[in-house]
Amino acid sequence: MRGPIVSGGITAALIAGLVAIAPAAAADTGDVTPFSLPAGAGTVTVISGTSKGDLWLGGNSPALVRLTTDGVASLVPVAGLPANASMHGIAEDANGRVWFTEYETDSLWSVNSNGGDPKRLQLPNAKSVPWGLTRGPDGNLWFAEVRNRVGRLTPAGAISEFDVPAGMTPFQVTSAPDGRILATGTAAAGTAPNTVYTALVTTVTPAGAVSTAGPAGTAAIDSTVGVTSDGKVWLPAKGRTGLVQTDLAGTLTGKSVSLGTTEVADITVGPDDSVWFTSTKPTAVVGRIAPGSKQASIVKLSAGPTALTFGPDGNVWVTTSGKPVYRVLSGITPASTTSPTASSPAGSTNGTGTVLSVTNGSWAFQPTTFAQQWQRCTSSDPATCADIAGANKPTYTVTDVDLGAFVRANISATNLNGVGKSAGSNLLPLAPKPVVPVQPAAPTPVAGGATLTIAPGVTARVSGPSTAKRKAKKTYRITFSTPQPRGSVRISLINADGAEAYVITSGIAVKGAKKTAYAAKVARVPRSVPKGRYTLRAIYAPATTQAATYAVATLTKPIRLT
Repeated sequence: MRGPIVSGGITAALIAGLVAIAPAAAADTGDVTPFSLPAGAGTVTVISGTSKGDLWLGGNSPALVRLTTDGVASLVPVAGLPANASMHGIAEDANGRVWFTEYETDSLWSVNSNGGDPKRLQLPNAKSVPWGLTRGPDGNLWFAEVRNRVGRLTPAGAISEFDVPAGMTPFQVTSAPDGRILATGTAAAGTAPNTVYTALVTTVTPAGAVSTAGPAGTAAIDSTVGVTSDGKVWLPAKGRTGLVQTDLAGTLTGKSVSLGTTEVADITVGPDDSVWFTSTKPTAVVGRIAPGSKQASIVKLSAGPTALTFGPDGNVWVTTSGKPVYRVLSGITPASTTSPTASSPAGSTNGTGTVLSVTNGSWAFQPTTFAQQWQRCTSSDPATCADIAGANKPTYTVTDVDLGAFVRANISATNLNGVGKSAGSNLLPLAPKPVVPVQPAAPTPVAGGATLTIAPGVTARVSGPSTAKRKAKKTYRITFSTPQPRGSVRISLINADGAEAYVITSGIAVKGAKKTAYAAKVARVPRSVPKGRYTLRAIYAPATTQAATYAVATLTKPIRLT
């Protein structure tokens, strides 16, 4: 079932069913889903979520109901509980046991987190009539006794009771941000009919100090009040047709929300400080007041609500006088409670090819899916991080581009209400970029006569005949003063115009000797080369590996052909 949601309160026409409203879209705030309860559940009057992620319900049956947030319900009989049990408060203690009040036996009862090991704790005073129950910020369980007391149960099982002012009939208890417990009830129980009761809010500190405030303009309270994170208290207005806000001292703040003819029955405050309430008159509804708003959004129900609470999934759960339990989407998305952790294999230097991984961390409000987005950061400051395209898996493989930077992952979580604010992991430093060797600059080429310096202390000398007869064998040679140089030598004849008239060798390798290196060529100059004066030119080109050590050298000496 999906209930229509209307902003601005309920009008008489809506209540009368004269206004047609389209169903809410899927996953909209206020979207309603009913879940059936098992046979034997009775009329459910109390509901509370637990740290294990489920909900526990109770009422007028000798059994509890355990309900998952997926809507799967199971009956949990409690041995020893009377058939006419009457439960009016339920809460989980610091040890994970589920406690509930039962006024027929003036007792507090508990079961373990699986519904076993039932225990009964008898209250010290007969006819105490235990009612509301909550766990305080101090880790103790606090409960209201209609017979003018507020009780405290420690995790060790010790009970303390605190008297409230005469005439105060406490029904419910709620914790405040400052650690105090608010007990709410009427100020004039037992007076004549038609008396306009004044709401009383009694506060009890963890040490047991009791004080009471009775703000004007509020109704008698037999249900819980709502307290926001800033310590503001929401109460039913006089006549219950609206809500008013006070501070913890009972002073009206001036903020109020009118609900027309709708009468407030129960109130709770969400993790986002939204105020939710139920009503059975003149029709069954659950309503929401967004933080800062002065209007209410209303969802109609098909059965009268008896209690409401925020579940571990962040949604509102409403019990009814009929069998269904309703889940009402609250709009609360997942919230990170423990940051994601990015890590690399033990001993890794986080170089190229390293596979990094990230956990999802811990989240409140029961995410159903997670998404990962890896980021590259230029420094250890998260403000320098930017998304890496396509890196949206739980693992990431480091690339050459990443080296010298940092990486982290952003995790986003989604539940029935949508995607929550993402949470960033720690930053992982990656291996530095490899050092690229700086090649020394090649020496400046040298040119000149028959002998040249090609490196500090190293010379090259060209030798050959001063006069060569054409067709006669002659040796042309270049000699180095050390055995290390390598490369090739080109030897040719250059005419008077500077043109290459004849190539004696286009390239001969330099060889090493004991104390020198050399390149030599025995050759004949053909008769096709005219007689005359030429320049014998030898060009030395060092080997690639020695280009930074030895200069390119052009050596020359005169030669005459006959």
